[in-house]
Amino acid sequence: MAPAPFVDLDQTTVLRGTERTPDGPTLTAKVLIIAGKTDRVEYSLTKQVNVIGSQDGADIRLTGWFAPKSAATIARRGHSYSISPSQGTKSLLVNGSDVVGQQDLKDGDQIKVAGVKLTFCLLSGTKNTSR
Repeated sequence: MAPAPFVDLDQTTVLRGTERTPDGPTLTAKVLIIAGKTDRVEYSLTKQVNVIGSQDGADIRLTGWFAPKSAATIARRGHSYSISPSQGTKSLLVNGSDVVGQQDLKDGDQIKVAGVKLTFCLLSGTKNTSR
């Protein structure tokens, strides 16, 4: 019987899987402020959960005197976005309809919460190459 071949483990290469981006367009969204008091006129929704409110760290920052600390949240789940009111929010409207629980958002939806009107914009494409 022949001896086992010598294997030099110092010369071994470890291959790790590279993180592949999913095939197909990437999905990004933003909201445009139409009316009301906020600290900016446009917000990109980059997080999994985006908070609308006056609290420190809110992603969409309300600045009115009586703005609630947390008015609503916009959440991304896979390839879709949905909005839901925070506890204690008096009213959350999407396209004029009261939202109870959560509602999926589509491009162009009009949102009204805590005296602020927003437009939801869904952007798709591999890279944002606007000029």
